[in-house]
Amino acid sequence: MGRRISAKLPDGTILSPSYGRAEKATVRNVLPSCKLVVPKSQKDAYEAIHGPENVIAVADGKDGNIGKKRNACLELFEDGETFGMVDDDFKGFFHVKTGDPVKCSESILESVIQLIQHTDIVFGGWNNTSDPMKVADFKPFSLTKQFYGAVVIKKTRLRYPNWQRFEDSDYFLQVVSEFRRVFRDNRYCIKVNDPSGGINGDESKHAKDSTKLVNKWGTKLITRENTGAVKAVRTPLKGP
Repeated sequence: MGRRISAKLPDGTILSPSYGRAEKATVRNVLPSCKLVVPKSQKDAYEAIHGPENVIAVADGKDGNIGKKRNACLELFEDGETFGMVDDDFKGFFHVKTGDPVKCSESILESVIQLIQHTDIVFGGWNNTSDPMKVADFKPFSLTKQFYGAVVIKKTRLRYPNWQRFEDSDYFLQVVSEFRRVFRDNRYCIKVNDPSGGINGDESKHAKDSTKLVNKWGTKLITRENTGAVKAVRTPLKGP
C-alpha cells in the first residue's frame, strides 16, 4: 500500500481518529488495515479490543477535540505523504446508483489514495449523498465539491482549525482556496452507524463553531440552519 518514506508510518496508511469509543469503533469491520488513533490514556482500552498492532496513541494534550485530533494524525506523516482518514463508525462504501454495498471498501479507499499519491491533487473523498437522482452518469467525479467522513490527504502546510465541529468544512475550503481543486468520486457514498454520533457529535450542539466558519468564509459560501448546523458549503471555484 505505497512505499515507506516516513520513519513513523508507511505512506498510504489508513487511520481513524477515535475517543472514548473502544467498543463502538466499528471501522475495522470493513477496513481491516485501519489503525485507530487514540489518546495515550485510552490506549490500553482500545488495545484490549482491537489489538496493539491496530492502535496508535498520541499525547493526551494533542487530543480533546476533533480538530486537534485530525492534526495529530497529520503529524504522523512527513510533508508529501498521503494517508486515508475515516470516521470511527464508518460502515463502508455504497454504490450511489443501486444502494448496494461495495464488495471491498478498502479497495475503493486505496484507489483514491493511489490517485492522490501520483497526482498534484492533495485532498480526495467520496459523495455526500446516497440519492441516485442527484448523480449523473456523465459526472463520475467532481473537482470542486465537498466531502467528509472518509477523506484522503496529502500532507501540506495546511492544518485543521482547533474546533470541535465543522473543522472538515474549513479544511476543504482551505484546500480549494490554495490548491484550486480536490477530487471527489461521485459513484460511491459512505455510511456510518450513528450519523449524529461518532467522534464529531451532533452538529446542532456546536453553533459557536459554525459561527466561526461563517465569520471566516462568509455567507456566500456557508449556509446555516436555525439550529446552528451547517446546511451547505459552497466552493468559490467554477467547475464540476
